[in-house]
Amino acid sequence: MRINNRRIVSIVSGLLLAMAIHAENIIYPHVKVGISDVSGIVDVTLPPYSADRTGTTDVTAILQRAFDEHRGWTVMYLPNGTYLVSNTIRMGATCITGGGPGGTGCYVVPILQGQSRKGAVIKLANGSFTNAAAPKPVVFTGDGVAQNMDRGVHNLTILVGANNAGANGIYFYGNNQALMSDVDVISADGQANIGIDLGYGEQGPSMVARAYVKGFKYGVKSAPLNGVTMTQISLEGQSVYGIWHTERYLWIDSLTSNNSVPAINSTGDMTVINAVLTGGSSTRTAIMQQGGVFFARNITAQGYQKALSANAGTPPSGLRIEEFSSAAAASLWTGRPTHTMNLPIKRPPEPLWEQDTAKIANIEAYMGGLGGNRRSPRQALQVAIDDPKNTMVRIPSGKNYLMDDTIFVRGNITRICGPSTFSGAGPIIITDEGTAPVVKIEKLICAPPIIKRTSRTVILQELEVSGSSQFGDTSIFIEAPGDAFIASVCAVMNISNPKAHVWAWHYNAEGLGNDLQVNAGLVWIFGWKDEHYGIKTRIHGGATEILGFLEYADAANKGSDPIHQITDADFCIAGMSHFSFGGGPYSVLVSETRAGVTRTLPVSSNPSGQSLPLFIAYDSAHVATAVCNPPRAAKAADNPDDMGISLQAGMLRVWGPAAAVVRLIDARGAVVASSQVITRTPSTALQCGGLPAGAYWVRVNAGYLSRTQRIVLVK
Repeated sequence: MRINNRRIVSIVSGLLLAMAIHAENIIYPHVKVGISDVSGIVDVTLPPYSADRTGTTDVTAILQRAFDEHRGWTVMYLPNGTYLVSNTIRMGATCITGGGPGGTGCYVVPILQGQSRKGAVIKLANGSFTNAAAPKPVVFTGDGVAQNMDRGVHNLTILVGANNAGANGIYFYGNNQALMSDVDVISADGQANIGIDLGYGEQGPSMVARAYVKGFKYGVKSAPLNGVTMTQISLEGQSVYGIWHTERYLWIDSLTSNNSVPAINSTGDMTVINAVLTGGSSTRTAIMQQGGVFFARNITAQGYQKALSANAGTPPSGLRIEEFSSAAAASLWTGRPTHTMNLPIKRPPEPLWEQDTAKIANIEAYMGGLGGNRRSPRQALQVAIDDPKNTMVRIPSGKNYLMDDTIFVRGNITRICGPSTFSGAGPIIITDEGTAPVVKIEKLICAPPIIKRTSRTVILQELEVSGSSQFGDTSIFIEAPGDAFIASVCAVMNISNPKAHVWAWHYNAEGLGNDLQVNAGLVWIFGWKDEHYGIKTRIHGGATEILGFLEYADAANKGSDPIHQITDADFCIAGMSHFSFGGGPYSVLVSETRAGVTRTLPVSSNPSGQSLPLFIAYDSAHVATAVCNPPRAAKAADNPDDMGISLQAGMLRVWGPAAAVVRLIDARGAVVASSQVITRTPSTALQCGGLPAGAYWVRVNAGYLSRTQRIVLVK
């Protein structure tokens, strides 16, 4: 596939937009089979815990007891209210030498789930953590070796009361599909230490999504060995740095910061895109990059002296970064562009949580009684899906459910969720036989292969998806057109439909090769950690853009296998890091074949060694052709969110709100012409008649919104 007449959408969601989209009221029905509660929910306000939620009674001991008595992967549920604590709440035991019960590693711990982001509040009492020299977190999720799987913290606020200089809001530490989402972390007097502490040691891969941090010395501090993906993060009122990244791998998409201090200080590897950094001091820099592989795109700073200082490359001197890499773009063919494809970015349309508990099915209630009439877990799940009154199906924790045959997701079902563990080959097939426009599957371990055979939108989140003897290592198949969203998923993926669009955040593939196979379609991945050996990406068609990638190679002999193999397809990657623990790294980073000719990029001839700050494997000739001589017209849109770029009969047209700024950017990333759309009638937008022929970007920006179109000017 070749991308023609691209309309690129890059949306940096602000805090209010993110909160409006994802504001939910998470409720669970209590389900009994006989006298047994099979809900898999621990409501801390009910007996035997009966935690006070008025904020007047210290419930530290009660909450800790609840966690200590439930070490499995269940839901620790906080209904709306304020839970006053005076010491750290530990979600699970620290990893023990020799492993947790029955094996190596750590205990599996419950998910901490609030009823709503603003309504469920864990509050540290005033003056509880006063020792600034020995800070402690309010909430602690784990530590130690990389076996803190499936950690989850969702839909709540952590409020640090006044006079707690030794307090960190949360120590979020997790591995594989660990996810913290829709969480506010607030220091009441602004004097606490760290809002979100992402830890050291073997932290990651994990993800933080839709988080707001107010106050603290540092909004976020990180040094993750295995990488952390952050998306839709808002920071405000920090006194030292918004984000302090000291080492290893951090990938940030959609950051808003309102701070006079630097928004980011980083000495590790970092990829950051779609950021609006306001409130800056005129004597300070918005982003201080002091080491490591670094890539930035679509960054706007206000008030600061400049947007970026970097120890490598030539950063722009002003307050705008269109695109910057710490090293020059690498390519295997001459004449290539020097920037990423800037593929469309689309946010998942989160389905609302079902508010009628009668429509939330629990498969235990569908398994029947004892004896010969009892259904298997797979049969019960299918009957629950096909029951027309249901829109949501829960698979509770505490058992390993055998899925020994195909499951069809159809009918009115919009959500299937755990937390739970599966076994068996499945597969789960999402079909077109459904009324719900969006289907979400989440919080399952060892889920059987998932096959998308529907044009409906599919969201896969917090999953470990296994292969099978029937399908091999591949565990997610995108076979139909339409949108698919992947978030915090451990899987191996194959995309084969030319009209498929896939967006992924925190993709964790641990296969032995073929971890991403793209034969057609459009694929955008932000934050990918991989390990083991073999060819990781086989891109044999379509267009694929990867931003933020870590290959954690093990001791196996990798021979001449490249990490990435591209054959007659569009591909680019930025912010790639690569290291090995024991057997040496790959010797070949990329193999690219065009029209039967194959070239490779070995580590030995790569100026950046084992890393790839930016690699390009697409041609600008694949983009649309336009005439921009004389200048064409732009107009302001009636809808303030309506903006875009189009080519009509070879004529470039730009539109947007009255405050929109239109820029023409050359292949080096330099702005060569700009203008403002200032009226609601056609007006001249770009003076480009004197520019040479060649490839350019046209970008229109208005606040958090932007549209980009790559064109070729001809005379």
